[in-house]
Amino acid sequence: MDGNTEQIKMTATSSTHLTSATGSKSGSTNVPMFQQVQDAKTESDNNAKYAAKAAKIVGGSRWILYLLPSMLALPLAMLINGAVRLDECPVEPFIPIYMVVAGSVSVLKIIIDYTLRMKRHCEKRGPLDEATTVEKVVDAINSLIGLFTFAFFIAGNVWVFRVYTPNFDDPTAANYCQPTIYWFAFASIVAVYGLLALGIFMCCCCCCCAAAYATRNATENSQDKS
Repeated sequence: MDGNTEQIKMTATSSTHLTSATGSKSGSTNVPMFQQVQDAKTESDNNAKYAAKAAKIVGGSRWILYLLPSMLALPLAMLINGAVRLDECPVEPFIPIYMVVAGSVSVLKIIIDYTLRMKRHCEKRGPLDEATTVEKVVDAINSLIGLFTFAFFIAGNVWVFRVYTPNFDDPTAANYCQPTIYWFAFASIVAVYGLLALGIFMCCCCCCCAAAYATRNATENSQDKS
């Protein structure tokens, strides 16, 4: 009887330790983001793996989930402007087409991203937790959409910048382009570069803060030991 009681206690203790270890791993929703990034540093074999994990943790954080719906504004505006002025840029007819296609595909990608993130958030799973089979399939489709979006973005750069700047005054001229559609396409491309730079900057800031946090903890631990 005493042996069975002792075994039950040992099992409960092991389960508690296992739960604690699982809850403290990087990517857990119960751990602050800076702590997750710090844990990823200790769990990674090299800087490349650490950078990949840190980017995944930052990209899967809760504030990104709240930010995603607001990111629909730009692609929706691109879609509407391109559709309304589809035939108003004879100097480069692909500019309005670029606006329509890039806008609609971006809207689709953001909706898919938001749905997956919301699902993980509701299930209280971290960004580094194992994905389900359905999530893997959807992620693969989303990756293909991302590749198409990137390729079409490069094409949009070519179409917009090679006619810089077109004729905005004479609608009958061969080199005419309606100013709103052209400058909107121009601004949307610049905005993408700006958002990319901002994302890289924020990832670097998070990594630097995590490194500072780890250094502070290491200093405090060394002082406590001494």
